[in-house]
Amino acid sequence: MLFGESQGRILISVAAIDVVKVLAQAKILGLSATRIGAVGGETLQIKTAAGLLSWDLRELHDLWWNSIARAMREA
Repeated sequence: MLFGESQGRILISVAAIDVVKVLAQAKILGLSATRIGAVGGETLQIKTAAGLLSWDLRELHDLWWNSIARAMREA
């Protein structure tokens, strides 16, 4: 739900120094573009109307990296 890339929408990541250039190029091309966040730090934080969602990146990495092994143990 948070990162769905349905038709006509994409999420890109660029170096901070290039944000202004990317937004300007999108405008020249007649494309809608909005900066929605920044990458960096030790947590994933997502602000919503209901509040702030936050997760430790080490925990998320462990959940992703070991997901198959955990699924195999549970099977």
